[in-house]
Amino acid sequence: MLPGVAEGDYFIYKFYTLWVSTSNASAPAEVQSLNQTERIKVMVTYVGGPFVVMNITRYFKNETVCWTQAMVHILNGTGNGFGLIIAPNLKPNDFAYPWGFQSGTAFKIMDSVIKKYAFGQREVLHAMVNQTGYDAYAYISHEMYYDRKTGVMLEWRTEQIPYADPTSKIVLVWEIVEFNVKGTGPSDGVVQLNEQEKLNNSILMITAVLSISIITVLLIYVRRKRVSLLRR
Repeated sequence: MLPGVAEGDYFIYKFYTLWVSTSNASAPAEVQSLNQTERIKVMVTYVGGPFVVMNITRYFKNETVCWTQAMVHILNGTGNGFGLIIAPNLKPNDFAYPWGFQSGTAFKIMDSVIKKYAFGQREVLHAMVNQTGYDAYAYISHEMYYDRKTGVMLEWRTEQIPYADPTSKIVLVWEIVEFNVKGTGPSDGVVQLNEQEKLNNSILMITAVLSISIITVLLIYVRRKRVSLLRR
């Protein structure tokens, strides 16, 4: 299976963090630091077989910029770009990164929904992953939405419960604001009429045409009838 993206495709995300606490504890320094991010741009620089290489540019509120490179294997999830891109055209109950069961990277697609974004409506895949066993966190949960046609991550919300303060929660959020994929058009994931809607529209059109035809025939018949009566 080949990736649904190509070299030159790019995606821009709004990124922010939240510190939710029932105590008076202030947000950890790492949360405050992450919250200085204004946006993140992910650009695909290479696609070869199942591998996707990306440049990740982080723009900060103080107008500084930081660049890193990431890679992900769309079949087993290996690489530091895990979660950013999965295989295209998956369906509910399929597994993202299906070769990643032994490494713990595989996760199940729960369902598909239609979501509206600034760039249009998309059919998206919804997944949730819960994790335990970390040294610093008692519990981590991920909720993710992926563009079905391309496998591109559109939204990602992570919630972390730290051992140091289990009444508090760290939330990290990615939300896409720009989606630029070469060749993306009405046939590439933008929501179209489903088959039933197409059938219904066809029936309505046929009904309308038949109605007009019947009315036309009746008018011709009535006109001829009147002419026949006048000639008598």
